[in-house]
Amino acid sequence: MSTISYVTSSGTSATSTTVTLHLGALDSSQLKSIPTANIAALTTATVTEIPEDAISGLTSLQINALPTEVIEKITTAQLGALSTAQVSYLKTTQLTLLTSSQIKSFSPEQLGAMKLAYLSTAQVAAITPDQISNASAVVVSSLSPDQFEAFNSQQISALTVPQINALTA
Repeated sequence: MSTISYVTSSGTSATSTTVTLHLGALDSSQLKSIPTANIAALTTATVTEIPEDAISGLTSLQINALPTEVIEKITTAQLGALSTAQVSYLKTTQLTLLTSSQIKSFSPEQLGAMKLAYLSTAQVAAITPDQISNASAVVVSSLSPDQFEAFNSQQISALTVPQINALTA
């Protein structure tokens, strides 16, 4: 059972009132209807309760409202269920907190939607060779020189001819 701060329907904050919300029982349309202020009150214990099939209901405002401290706790299955549009809504401060396991869980399409310029070299080093070989040339060419230098030999071997051509263009 999870408890989050409650925001009234008029938009005012009820500081002493809490509601118990069973996040694990929500579907995507129900998740979408949760006020953004309540999403902003999620804790590291509650975010993992959101079912993977419901995560697709998060709106751009809700994704932006996710507290930075919960980002590391979002499961790889939950991240995998995000659409490319939803991945593109992640803020810089959220992207910088993604773990290596989380980075590895993204599809090449999701990586393409991500603002890769904000990933650290350690995060870039976590990108799998499969993700690299299936990423578009545009995605690979968006990496900074420092990020590209973080590639290991397996990642470099995974580069395709179009990706290499985009780097030298």
